[in-house]
Amino acid sequence: MSKMVRTFHPVGHGAFYTERFYDDNGENTANVIFDCGCFEACKAGISSKVFEQRIKTTIHKEFCKDTKIDALFISHFHTDHINGIDELLNYCQVANLYIPCLQDVVLVESFLYNSIIEGSEDCKSNQVLRKIAEREYNTEIDDSGRSIIPIGAWLYRSYGPSISHSRATLIKRQIRQQLSAQIFMQNGVDFSELSKAIARIGIDKCKTMYQQIFGNNHNSYSMTLYSGLNCLRDCLGMCHTACLYTGDYKAKGKFAELERFYTTSLKRVYILQVPHHGSEHNINNKLYSPERLCVVSAGVTDKYGHPDQQTLVAIQNQRGIPIIVTEDPKTKQVFTYNIL
Repeated sequence: MSKMVRTFHPVGHGAFYTERFYDDNGENTANVIFDCGCFEACKAGISSKVFEQRIKTTIHKEFCKDTKIDALFISHFHTDHINGIDELLNYCQVANLYIPCLQDVVLVESFLYNSIIEGSEDCKSNQVLRKIAEREYNTEIDDSGRSIIPIGAWLYRSYGPSISHSRATLIKRQIRQQLSAQIFMQNGVDFSELSKAIARIGIDKCKTMYQQIFGNNHNSYSMTLYSGLNCLRDCLGMCHTACLYTGDYKAKGKFAELERFYTTSLKRVYILQVPHHGSEHNINNKLYSPERLCVVSAGVTDKYGHPDQQTLVAIQNQRGIPIIVTEDPKTKQVFTYNIL
């Protein structure tokens, strides 16, 4: 009997989730990853190198050198979700990278966010972001934000909302006013000019500008991923296999979009990755249901208070089961499914 092993890795405030398939002889036949990063800005005085090493160590523990990764899904481009990608792509053989739509305003938002969080426009996560945008990695990239990927009896379906044309136009105008008219080019973003502009005005002014322009909407494009057996096998009774990975999806204001896209698939979700590390800004009671396992990725200590108490209460009120995965190895969660 073949099997699939789903793991929520203990990387702290970040995200690194793997699904590995094995045949009847125990041979690894396929690998899928959702997000690859960790970073805890809450721990002042600790170099980002510490957290880069944490995700690097986790990757090396999970995979042998040159292991084939059939699909790497990235929810969005913030440092705690991408700062391990460079190591993963150099260490493993990643065949396909699935990401949100590479809109210019999304790239600039992420670049600004990472610069602010890590205190430098030339931080590791921005180097990764630039390589993805400029197609420098040796892997196929799908930036449609909406893909259906079958792997054997399993099905993956991603949903990434895009920023509307009117909203994008407004954001571009605001950024041009405060940074530079040369950042947005006909063929994309001029990252060199963007770096110079950030260095010129300084990180503190960038924080103020970022808050004015993006506010609490900085996760509005985060991509989600449904993972589960195909409908026929689900109907035959192989339940409790489906998982919904949400990244930092803004469920509070965009749950209806999620519901329309996944339709009846949401009812089959047994494991939910709670959005945005359990932030109160992403609470939506419709995500939680009786006996649904609700996994939160957060640090042991966190100035943001993730997971927020309101989120935990909301899960419990809906009779869901909260599970918190931190950097403590004892919190690692592993689920194994036999596939008929």
